[in-house]
Amino acid sequence: MIPVVDGVFKIANCIITDKDNEKSKARKQELATQKTYIERYDAHIRRKALILYNLKSQGKLYDNYNDITCDFQRLEKAALNYLQDIDNH
Repeated sequence: MIPVVDGVFKIANCIITDKDNEKSKARKQELATQKTYIERYDAHIRRKALILYNLKSQGKLYDNYNDITCDFQRLEKAALNYLQDIDNH
């Protein structure tokens, strides 16, 4: 999970054409499968993400998990600073 600032990303569509090779077709199929999974389990993924976020923010993660997770609050602050920099230019 990383914070995403509205307006600085685009949603990409995977379009398969006859010109694509088998490797790119396989990759696009894999992405489509992942998209379907995410859509199906959206609520579950969000619930788990919120639990992780809260545990990390409260310093309640086990050390081995704490070491491998992002500092969400630091990333959120950086995202807000980025947004302010865009607004100031």
